Amino acid sequence: MYSAGRNATAIGENVGAHRFKEGNCPNHAVAAVMRDPEVAKQLSDRGYQTIAGTPEEHQAQTNALVSQWIEVGKKVNLKE
Repeated sequence: MYSAGRNATAIGENVGAHRFKEGNCPNHAVAAVMRDPEVAKQLSDRGYQTIAGTPEEHQAQTNALVSQWIEVGKKVNLKE
């Protein structure tokens, strides 16, 4: 994510505060920052919706959406 000026520095400092621990990856550090109430509020105030999760959670959400739209296609008799 990109944010200009002072906010970019604040977000970078928050990521730095969540240094990688054994077993952590960059995704975990970024997700921890995105869950921070102050960061989430700053982003929300600018029109962003924060969604932080694991790659596995993202894949599960994607699979559920694909399944949902496949069912919609079947109900309206959508052909390829």
